[in-house]
Amino acid sequence: MPGIQLLALYTVPESPRWLISKGRDDDALKILTKYHGNNVQDDFVTFEYNEIRETLRMEREAASSSGWADLVRTPGNRKRCILIILTAIFSQCSGNGLVSYYLSSILKTIGITK
Repeated sequence: MPGIQLLALYTVPESPRWLISKGRDDDALKILTKYHGNNVQDDFVTFEYNEIRETLRMEREAASSSGWADLVRTPGNRKRCILIILTAIFSQCSGNGLVSYYLSSILKTIGITK
């Protein structure tokens, strides 16, 4: 199955977002026009193209002014990070994944099939 997926990967077009981020605006506009505009460059396609460009611009600006240190710089962010980490740890320790993975096997073993 992974081999088939790997072969099919070459038939899937690149994401317009990725193309715009790499400076290939014309290719991105062609793909948006083909798949979102039925081969017609209408207002929706233009809006979506401009929205992607603006989002990428804002992400670059935000990335240049912030970093990983912002996660622990303020007391509120430290508290949020600790809560996120503890939630992940406790969900692993509680056994929810184990129960949900093996529940059908256990129920079949004791005779519950429906």
